[in-house]
Amino acid sequence: YTCLSLFTENQVQTTHNIVYLDEGSEAIITTGCLVPHGVKGGLHVGLSEFYVAEKARLIYTMIHSWGEGTHVRPRTVVRVKEGGEYISYYSVYSPVASIQTYPMVHLEKKASAKMVSVIAGSGPGVYDIGGGAILEGEGSSAELVSRTISSKGSRIISRSSIEALAGGTKGHIECLGVMLDDRSTTETIPILKTSVQEVELTHEAAIGMLSGEKLEYLLARGFTEEEARSILLRGYLTLEVKGIPPSVKAEIDRITDYVIKHALG
Repeated sequence: YTCLSLFTENQVQTTHNIVYLDEGSEAIITTGCLVPHGVKGGLHVGLSEFYVAEKARLIYTMIHSWGEGTHVRPRTVVRVKEGGEYISYYSVYSPVASIQTYPMVHLEKKASAKMVSVIAGSGPGVYDIGGGAILEGEGSSAELVSRTISSKGSRIISRSSIEALAGGTKGHIECLGVMLDDRSTTETIPILKTSVQEVELTHEAAIGMLSGEKLEYLLARGFTEEEARSILLRGYLTLEVKGIPPSVKAEIDRITDYVIKHALG
C-alpha cells in the first residue's frame, strides 16, 4: 500500500515507480493519491514502469481524490511476458482542473490484461482518461472497461485502443457513460486495429441518461425517485475485478456510496 499527497499549494509533485515481478510471482499493489481540502492548485506528474515476467500476475488498484485546481499527468507503460497477467482498477471520484492519462500495455504470447476505469466527473474539470493494449504475441488478450458519470459541468473523454499484431488474439473495449445534467459533456473514443486476419476484436460504446424504464420499474415497487436513481447508479458503477483485496473492495464500496450521494445531491 502506498499513499501520495500534495500538501503544498501550487507545487509540482513528481514520482517514478518501477515494479518488477519475477517469473511465477504475484503482487497486489494499492495506491491512493489525494489533495487535502484548502490546497487550491498544483501539478502531479507520475511515471510508472511495470514489468510482469512469465506466468506472473500483477493486480494494481489506484484510488484518487484530487482538488479543483489540480492538474494530473500520469504516464504508465506495462510489459507482460508469456503467460503473465496484468489487472488494473483506476478510479477518480473528485473534482480536478484536468487529468490526462493513457497507460499502454504490451502483451506477449498468451499474456492477458484487464484494465478498468471508473470516473465520476464533477465540476468544470477535464477528465481525459483511457488506455491501450498491444497484442504482440499469439494467444494474447485484453479487456478495457470504462464507466463514467458526468455532472456539474464536467467534461469527460474516454479513449481506449487495442491493436493486434499476432494471430489468435482477442480484445474487447467497453465504454459506457451516464450524463446527469445538460451542462456536462462526454465523449467515448474506442479504437480497434489489426494487421493480421486471425483476431477477434470487439467494442461496445454507449452514452445516455439513467434508464427511464428501469426508473419506472423501481418507482412502481415503492422506491422514491432518489432511491431508484441511487440503486441504478450503484449497479452501474460497481464492477467486479478479481483479485482486489476485501479491505480495498470495502473502501471502493464506501467511495461509490459517497459519489452517488453527491452526484444526486
